[in-house]
Formats: sequence, structure tokens, C-alpha cells
Amino acid sequence: MVTAKYVESRGTMSFGAVDAVTGETVLPIGAGNAAVKYEFMEHTLDANCWYERKTAGGTIGFANHASGRGLELALTNANEIQLAAVDQQNRDASRPLLCCSFEARAAFSVLPTGSVVAVLGFIGDHNADPDAINRSAWFRWDGSGAVTVETDDGTSETSKVATGLTVTANEFHVYKVDLCFETLECRFYIDGAQVAASTTFAYDSGVSLQHYLRIGKEAAAAAVGTLVVDYCQVWQRRYF
Repeated sequence: MVTAKYVESRGTMSFGAVDAVTGETVLPIGAGNAAVKYEFMEHTLDANCWYERKTAGGTIGFANHASGRGLELALTNANEIQLAAVDQQNRDASRPLLCCSFEARAAFSVLPTGSVVAVLGFIGDHNADPDAINRSAWFRWDGSGAVTVETDDGTSETSKVATGLTVTANEFHVYKVDLCFETLECRFYIDGAQVAASTTFAYDSGVSLQHYLRIGKEAAAAAVGTLVVDYCQVWQRRYF
């Protein structure tokens, strides 16, 4: 099963320090905030933590990688619509009102091609079409290794803003989303450095969200892609 490490962290928006080597946020123990970290090191997905969404040839499993073991979301080259995603079955627990953050270390063992779309971050309710999801704050890949970022608070949307990073196969990075209703904005970080900083990602909604790891193709095509996630962690304040 997935190893879920429940810890508490101290502070308001800082929630610990960023490791200078890995870019990972290190969460100190404290009483002010709550966090959960999923280390994908086992052989089956814990149904108490994640809900699987698969269509056609999309698969969800585990694979070894350079750093150890990770969750693998894979598509085949079959000419069909496919999806491989995990979320919390629309049980939204992350609250922008409490300044929530998402972080995942991830790579593509097979880069997305063609019509394949991959995302990592926060969403509202799941939809098989990523462009139809009602609320989101995520990193996105469209048919290549080029990384973009997007937000949609249900009213206003900022789409596919370039980060300046194009990943190659098996190239791990730490992707972080900071979403705070107090400041009415969202910020994105890769390996601890803010990206798309010249864009203001307005986010004026306090509606709760769920964390989301996804790859899929919305039209029948022979496109491929395999997303590998080393770990995922989310955290927020316990109270206002």
C-alpha cells in the first residue's frame, strides 16, 4: 500500500524549509497546521487515500526509477480514448481559505505525445475532460515535455502560462502549488523556485479542492505517455 505519513507543521504560509538540493519542502512538527505525505514505495494503491480512475488501456501501478519506486500512470499507443488518474473521489479536503499547498516529485518515463494531457495539482470535482473541470490550480503538459501552469476558480481562468521548463524523459522535478484565499492568488514553484512569476494567477474562491495526479488522451489517437510520481504531499492551516 501507499505509505501515508501524517505530520503537523508550524507557521502560517512558510510551512517549513525547502531542501536546497532536492527542492522538496521539509515540514517541521508543530501544532498550527496539518499535512499528509504519500510515499509511493509499495505495490498497491491504498483505497483509503486514493481513488483510481481508468478508462480503456490506461493503467495505474508502480514502477522502479532512479530514486527508488513510484506511482506509475500509463497510456498505451492504442487508438482510443484513455485515462489514468488518482484523486480523492471528490471528497475535497484542501481549503484555499486555510492556505493549502500541493507538492509532488514527478517525471515522465515516456513523454506525452499528440493529444495526451497530464496534470499535477488541485482540482474541484473530477471530469474526464481536463478543460471541463470546474476549479483547478495545476501544472500541465500537452503532448510534450513543455511545462505550463493554469488556474480556474470557477469564474476566471488563466490558461497554459509557460514556465520556461521543458522536461526530458526520466527527468524528475519537484512541483509545488501554493493557493491562499487571503491573498486571492496562486503561486507555482519548480524545485523551490517560483515560475511564471510575472503572471498574477487570481484565485477568488474558498471552495474546497482535492489533489489530483492525471494523464489521459481525450480523443482516440495512438499517442502515448507515462507519468511517474515519487511522492505527493499536501498541507494547510488547521484553523483560520
